Amino acid sequence: MERGIRGSERRNNGGILSLTTLINEHGGALEYDLLVNTPYTLDDIGGKLPWRALSNFVRHAGYDSALYREAHKDDQMRLWLDGSMTALILADLFDLENIRAHAGTGKKPKPYPRPWRHEKRTRHIGKDPIRAGDFAAWWAKKG
Repeated sequence: MERGIRGSERRNNGGILSLTTLINEHGGALEYDLLVNTPYTLDDIGGKLPWRALSNFVRHAGYDSALYREAHKDDQMRLWLDGSMTALILADLFDLENIRAHAGTGKKPKPYPRPWRHEKRTRHIGKDPIRAGDFAAWWAKKG
């Protein structure tokens, strides 16, 4: 897989025209990358930032750039290349090691907390369920 904005995103209609199309489609992401990595913005194009320099910047945008992420939203390979999978893999490895360490002890190890997983937290009021027929009487006592 090639780096940068290539393949389906690259236009065959020329350099500056291709870049203007890219700016129209992904200008926010491109400007963010420029602001983070250079002293330029899109307002500097054609003046302080030559079109050729912008072309090279886009051509060499990495997998971790906002431009690449926006232009390749469905690219699953980028998850492996930009480090997004590292936390998931480490949490799973921790859990596997914890299970192995507790094998034969009869204790169930707690899984490593995953802040990105919004696990359901249920709130229970009372200790025992109320049968449907008894609910009205129970409710009347509460009020």
